[in-house]
Amino acid sequence: MIRIYMQEFSGEKGRRKHEVEHVTGRHLLDRVLKKDYGVESYRIEQESQGKPWLPSHPEICFNISHSNNLAVCAVGQVPLGIDIERIRPFNDNLLRKVLSAHEQELFEEKMSQDERQTLFFKLWTLKESFVKADGCGIRIPLGKISFSFGQDGQIWCNQKQYNFWQKEVENGYLISLCWKGERQEQVLLE
Repeated sequence: MIRIYMQEFSGEKGRRKHEVEHVTGRHLLDRVLKKDYGVESYRIEQESQGKPWLPSHPEICFNISHSNNLAVCAVGQVPLGIDIERIRPFNDNLLRKVLSAHEQELFEEKMSQDERQTLFFKLWTLKESFVKADGCGIRIPLGKISFSFGQDGQIWCNQKQYNFWQKEVENGYLISLCWKGERQEQVLLE
């Protein structure tokens, strides 16, 4: 089971905004580790590629993301990554830089500006969640990771060892979760 916790925080700007985002994410992790695992004291280290982990509890995997005053923390027992973004206008030049040829074709279909924004952030957050779960960061070209969507909400990716979950939440935010492994995991958004 993978649990996702969300928390809003105040709208700060500049350096203060970064500090508040960081503190909010850590507060969520503290709460989850204590509530779900009984862990009250821990240290975070980084793997060689920069992925954070808990050396005293290597069986617990976590990831944190934040965007425009909303933070999320995902915790489970499989390698995972999470991303959250508020759906908003984006620069069309990004399409060629981060989308696969198949994904670029999706944008060539006639759709409204709102639909284009939603599709872009669906793809962007999925890619971000993948690179965070894999631990590679954005060192690989994002266009090599390609997604498509089924009518039933299923998400397919050319990275076969991974599973994906996605949900649009209040106020136009989109959360994407990726985890490594063959089996489906139950995802709870709390």
